[in-house]
Amino acid sequence: MNFITKGKEVILFDKLGTREDLHIVKCRDCGSEFRTSFNSVEINCSSCHHKEKYNNFANGFEVIGLVENSYRVAEVSA
Repeated sequence: MNFITKGKEVILFDKLGTREDLHIVKCRDCGSEFRTSFNSVEINCSSCHHKEKYNNFANGFEVIGLVENSYRVAEVSA
């Protein structure tokens, strides 16, 4: 069995990952920062409800960085 014993997130600023990776994005309309992956069709700001399709999201949103997960996994005998 594997158990996650400790976890932490590392934010890599000014870096883009794949569409499945979690990113920190800033809305240019209201300045709100939030986390999103680029898997869905459009990106939505939860504060001001601004929406854009992912193929042209650079007009209304700015990518701050990439969230990288780091976990320590312990092997446990059952």
